[in-house]
Amino acid sequence: MVKIFRENKWNKFGTEDPYYQEYEIEQRSFLTGSTSMKKVKKPRAVPEGISTNDSDILKKIMRRAYQLDMNFSVVGYRFGWNNVVSFVPFVGSACSVVLSLMLFKLALDLDGGLPWEVQAEFIGNIIIDFAISFIPFVGSLIEVMYKANSRNALLLEKHLYTKGQTLKLH
Repeated sequence: MVKIFRENKWNKFGTEDPYYQEYEIEQRSFLTGSTSMKKVKKPRAVPEGISTNDSDILKKIMRRAYQLDMNFSVVGYRFGWNNVVSFVPFVGSACSVVLSLMLFKLALDLDGGLPWEVQAEFIGNIIIDFAISFIPFVGSLIEVMYKANSRNALLLEKHLYTKGQTLKLH
């Protein structure tokens, strides 16, 4: 259970954006001559050394995970279509699982397939998200923080990063 909610550089406790990455750029004022840092969002770069097919699949999954988990923002909390749908009891939870399983099916089309360990973590995140959704109302709020699809997109990115590094060495 501790592993599920443990923060690391790949999930940042569900707050890391699966599609965009923030960069800080230095901005110089022409009037005052002072410099300040400005945050800019750009789509995440795909890992180097992976095939075009893997790159395309990762981009699709990252974009869809963003839409499902982080498309909207209200009072600082990001949520997506999965969270909106999950407020409808039972039917919403089922729809949410189907949308998450569609991402899983897409990930299976990677060159060389998806390793069993990654598949198990992927499905585990979907199951946990589904179980959380059965807690009336509070479960939907917890689901906003868990962001299973974002976790899975970042998990896939991590796998492809490792795969790309391995392929670059050979």
